[in-house]
Amino acid sequence: MARTICTSGTVNIYGGTFTSTGSSGAGDGYVDTIRIYNSGSVLTIDPAPGKIVTVTSETDYAVSVSTGGEAIIKGGTYECEGVRDEVMIFEGSATIQGGSFAHEPDSSMISENCYYEYADGFY
Repeated sequence: MARTICTSGTVNIYGGTFTSTGSSGAGDGYVDTIRIYNSGSVLTIDPAPGKIVTVTSETDYAVSVSTGGEAIIKGGTYECEGVRDEVMIFEGSATIQGGSFAHEPDSSMISENCYYEYADGFY
C-alpha cells in the first residue's frame, strides 16, 4: 500500500486512522501517508471532540506538503516507523498547533505561542 491520501484542494480530517506501508522509493519516490499538493490547497487535521486521528508511515513521512500546499495540524498522533520526521515540507508550508509526534518536530513548524515537550515516547 502506498499513500492513503494524496490530493489537492481543501481537505479537513476530523477523525480516523491512516497508515501507509511499503518501501521508500516505490512509485514516485516516497511512501508518505497523507500528502497535500498545489498552491492554494490546504489540509487541516483537527480531531473533533471524542474523535482521534492517528497517522502512521512505515517508512517515510506521516504528512507531507509539496508544490505550494499547506498543512495545518491541530492535533492527533503521528509516527514514522523509519528514520524520517513525521512532517515533511518539500515545497509549501506546515503549521503545528497541537498533536503528538514520535520524532522531534522542526521548530520552524511550531505555531507562535505553542511549545512541545517529550513525554511517554512522543513530543
